[in-house]
Amino acid sequence: MKKLNIKHWTPITIIVILIGVSCYFHLYQYLELNSLKAHRDLLASWQKQDFALFSFAFIMSYAAALLCAIPGSLFTIFGGFLFGTWQGSLYSALGATLGSFAIFLAVRYALRDWAHQKAQSWVERLRHGVEKNAFSYILAVRLVPIVPFFVVNIAAGLLDISASTFVCATAIGIIPETVIYSSLGHSLNHLLATNANTTMNTVLSPEMLLPLITLGCLALLPVVYSYYKRRKAKKDFHLNQPQRQEDSSC
Repeated sequence: MKKLNIKHWTPITIIVILIGVSCYFHLYQYLELNSLKAHRDLLASWQKQDFALFSFAFIMSYAAALLCAIPGSLFTIFGGFLFGTWQGSLYSALGATLGSFAIFLAVRYALRDWAHQKAQSWVERLRHGVEKNAFSYILAVRLVPIVPFFVVNIAAGLLDISASTFVCATAIGIIPETVIYSSLGHSLNHLLATNANTTMNTVLSPEMLLPLITLGCLALLPVVYSYYKRRKAKKDFHLNQPQRQEDSSC
């Protein structure tokens, strides 16, 4: 039996500790609307003092937030709030890709060999279906959020998917969702700048409704994807039926 290497488990242990700290101190609360509204002027002053350092700190904070299991959507909205739609999208995409890659490497370093030993049949079934077309599969689950973001990072780390494939597919696949959430954050900043109190009327304004409607359409993609997948499976089944009958008659 292969001896357990404690060093291999160190990255996963650190991530578990970070998640515990995040849950205990409720770190996600600093990304809520009331917190953003209260610290808006302070954040703007820091941004003006040293834009490059502030941008770098945001990217690294985003990556750290993913390690703490803080929803990336909150941080992406935060990015749009700070930098606007397009710069916020760029910085959020960099942070999300970096954080995802860190989780991917931690899982690969710590758990892949163990998973192959303990759940070899399950891993083998995934290998045949995923690893041959790894880029397409990862790109699909990033574009159509069927599987939670954090789970995709872990699952990819357990499989024999190259790091470059994972990073490229992730960076491309998160673009639509990132732009939508950044646009929402930018609209939120605009509303807070022009309204003393954020009410239901401000939330239903065109600046907020457009990204929310787009986000709703994006959320429907898994349903549409599943529908067309079932239709394709039925079509393939019916196309194969005549061939089977002809074979049986021979």
